[in-house]
Amino acid sequence: KGAFTLGSFVGPGFSLHGGLSADNLVGRTADDLGVQINNLETNRSLNFRGNVDGDILIKGNLNGNIAFGNGVTATSDITVRGSVSTNGKIAGNGDYLGTANFVGTFSGSATIDGDVDGNWTFNSSVPSAAKLLANHWDNVNALRSFGGQIVSDDEINLDVGGSITGTAKLTASGDVYLDVTGSILSGAIIASSSEVSATVGGNVSGTINNLDGDLTLNIGGSLSGATIDSASTVSISVGRGITNSKISGSEVSIEVTGGITDSTIFATSDLSVDVTGSVTRSKLITESSTASVTISGNLVD
Repeated sequence: KGAFTLGSFVGPGFSLHGGLSADNLVGRTADDLGVQINNLETNRSLNFRGNVDGDILIKGNLNGNIAFGNGVTATSDITVRGSVSTNGKIAGNGDYLGTANFVGTFSGSATIDGDVDGNWTFNSSVPSAAKLLANHWDNVNALRSFGGQIVSDDEINLDVGGSITGTAKLTASGDVYLDVTGSILSGAIIASSSEVSATVGGNVSGTINNLDGDLTLNIGGSLSGATIDSASTVSISVGRGITNSKISGSEVSIEVTGGITDSTIFATSDLSVDVTGSVTRSKLITESSTASVTISGNLVD
């Protein structure tokens, strides 16, 4: 049997249940363009049984399926200039080394049985319907808010230009690295079996937990209504106070500009708390004999 390798295809789209199917996509020599269509509608598909080594450009919306059987090369990318609906799916086996760029709202899913090492950029808000599943997510960039689900058998590296909303769920067996310009809102869940490191420009009100490795949070705003739980070391810097929150870990170190109100901080080992304001109706607890607490304001029951 011979293999069918597609060089390039440019067209408006496909009829119902139609699409393209080939063993490999190689792209044009001049510009690496493999497929360009106006829209990929529901019940239409692009199916490549081998690898993708050419660009895929959808000038409108993605409502159908894009599938590959043996990975996407580092020089390839998928671009969708319109929106991706809940019917829009990207699925494949092997590593995704290229880039992906979604201009409109992404409500679809991506299921990759391999590592995703290339940059995936979401230019518009990512709502709760979005689902990203892979062995590894190395560079996910949400330029506005992110409210979807990311599941990784290894690492998640996510940058968010807006906020992580209350519908977001991030689950990783490896490390989680977050850089959030806005806030992590109430309802958001971030869970890791390893290290968690987050820099948040706004407030944190969600749930963050890990089973092993350090949990480090640098928060420009407040920690309010949050639950932070770690089986290991917790290190938190807060710019505008802690309110109605629960923090627990083995070794816990917290620096707060502002006060601590209606909160509980618990350490099974060493506890270090430095507060520029007052501590009000709160509990600072350690099971160890080692505790260092500095309160510049008042201690109020």
